[in-house]
Amino acid sequence: MTTLTQDHIQISEDFLKRAQAYFAQGDLHQASEKGWGAAAHMAKAAAAAHGWTYETHDDFFQIIRQASNRLGDRRLHTWRKSANDLHRNFYVRKMFLDSETIEDDLNDVVMLADALKGLATAR
Repeated sequence: MTTLTQDHIQISEDFLKRAQAYFAQGDLHQASEKGWGAAAHMAKAAAAAHGWTYETHDDFFQIIRQASNRLGDRRLHTWRKSANDLHRNFYVRKMFLDSETIEDDLNDVVMLADALKGLATAR
């Protein structure tokens, strides 16, 4: 496993812990962004491990497609949507996701991160 892959895994795991802490404190705004960050960095870890390009936000979708095909697991697409909703929730002027949805989306990000970590470390 490359240092870059390891770095992205560590950042992702840190962001996920921070997302859960922010959520517990009621800071849904920061929980949303850290949830997205956890998903994005674990996708970067998978990309680094497999030589896939991840330079833009749009590449996130391609990485998830490649990971889903490699793992044979279509659930990654649902989990990707949850991560992207968290990202959008952070950037809109008025947050549109409620607490229950953010909690569900963070749980989906945990599943996505686990799947991508397994892909990133299975070499």
